[in-house]
Amino acid sequence: EGFIQIDSPVNPGNSGGPCINSNGEVIGINTVIASKTGSNVGLGFVLPINTAKKIVPQLIAKGFVRRPSLGLVIFKAPFFKQGLVIAEVPKNSPGEKVGIQACIIREGSLIPRDILTHLNDKEISSLEDLNFILSQVEVGQEVTLTLLNSNLSRKVKITLE
Repeated sequence: EGFIQIDSPVNPGNSGGPCINSNGEVIGINTVIASKTGSNVGLGFVLPINTAKKIVPQLIAKGFVRRPSLGLVIFKAPFFKQGLVIAEVPKNSPGEKVGIQACIIREGSLIPRDILTHLNDKEISSLEDLNFILSQVEVGQEVTLTLLNSNLSRKVKITLE
């Protein structure tokens, strides 16, 4: 999600180099190639320059990138059409403070309680959706979660860790 697909070869050693458009402008950073053969024949993927501009200062200052997290353990259950199941709500987490409820496993059966359906009013159908939406926000930012529990919907605000 969020990468630019290119048809130029990304050779071994090119990762981390600039991807330049026909005007000579850097539009991203060459990152990876998807190849069936393991050679440079395939699809190249470029980290967009605006994403790079967000993470480079963190890399320089800290040596790593801190990504926002809900502080919850979440999974996609194949038998649920909508949303992600809250599997665990850690003690003293933002989720516990606002009363988010994890599923229960009883006698080998999953009993869902809160199911995450939206983050900031953007629908979540997969873990990829969640990760993409989280990539658009910052650690420490307050977000609104829409949770479904027994066919009742409610919204809670939590601060991202």
